[in-house]
Amino acid sequence: MKVLLTGATGLLGSRLLPLLLERGHAVRCLVRRVHRSQDGRFQEGVETAWGDLNDRESLLKAAKGMEAVLHSAAVISAPRVKDYFKVNVEGTAHLVEAASRASVKRFVYISSIAVSHRLTDPYSVTKAL
Repeated sequence: MKVLLTGATGLLGSRLLPLLLERGHAVRCLVRRVHRSQDGRFQEGVETAWGDLNDRESLLKAAKGMEAVLHSAAVISAPRVKDYFKVNVEGTAHLVEAASRASVKRFVYISSIAVSHRLTDPYSVTKAL
């Protein structure tokens, strides 16, 4: 299956990537430009799609030709509450829209155990939305 993986440079995504490859999936990783220095980080055969969850065109380009999206990207620490909302809520909505426009058949949203507890911080609140 052709899979678009977000958050591949993060804690969870970096562990999902080798599992996807091990199972024979073709993987494209959405990576923000700030991670350009990590270009060689991915194994051979992993495609990099440079983009941002708030750049709708980059998301559409990344989603084209994919059969599934595994969305594990999130802001876990930010100086302002609105930064969490911009990525964790609005960015996720943009990715869902791009996947729909690209006719992606499966979308897996990976949330956080933080949403099962009291929603007292910006991270857990935005992951619950």
